[in-house]
Amino acid sequence: MIDYTGESTTGIGAGALFTANDIRGLYFDVISPVILQSVEVYSGSAGNRTIEIIDAQGNTYADTTIFIPASGTNSTTVNVNFTLYPGNDYFIKCRGLVDLFRNSSGAVYPYLSTAVNITGSNAGSPGYYYFFYFWTFQEIACNTGRTACVALDTCAVIGIEDVFSNNTLDIFPNPNDGKFNLTFDAKVQADYMVTITNTLGKKVFEYPLMSFAGEHKRAIDLSHLSKGLYLINISSGDKKITRKINLQ
Repeated sequence: MIDYTGESTTGIGAGALFTANDIRGLYFDVISPVILQSVEVYSGSAGNRTIEIIDAQGNTYADTTIFIPASGTNSTTVNVNFTLYPGNDYFIKCRGLVDLFRNSSGAVYPYLSTAVNITGSNAGSPGYYYFFYFWTFQEIACNTGRTACVALDTCAVIGIEDVFSNNTLDIFPNPNDGKFNLTFDAKVQADYMVTITNTLGKKVFEYPLMSFAGEHKRAIDLSHLSKGLYLINISSGDKKITRKINLQ
């Protein structure tokens, strides 16, 4: 199952690009094994950033260096693909160059989800939220070691990302005024549910696709709703994929 946690955007309160040091970040707990697939950042300058996770003992648990373009007021999705196992007081930060936006007010901890809970920052003052927005993660369904073999691996689980043909899931335009097109190509015949919620989880739109496979296109009109961020979920059974829709 794919899920998300953290602040969705920088709109929670005041803030600015942060360049003072590389010691600030967010604490979080992991409840069950996950792959932290991506986070979103707002970058003041283009360049390589090293994003690292430190464990409760102060050791580097995982890190990756990724080129991030300057994004201004638009977010950039950063694919980190960190495998995380249950534990408390993990800490995520940048090592070296930062120059990323952080909120200095508006954060309300904890940010709870099915498997990852963001518990606070190391700012020493309430309301601060550092750098990493809209965390997307997938719970690890098969938590065993991998060995090369020619037999059928009955432990492997097809995720809903695998159900769609490569790069066919699209929301256009996005951002939009509430009117947009949803398209995807489902490789596996199944029952799907398309659901749109606000960031509080309230359902605002939904429709089913029963025993469906192939190319799906639909024009959706949410222009009657308030401007802001919404989430579109496409689910099949216990599998779900989530994308953001920005109504402006």
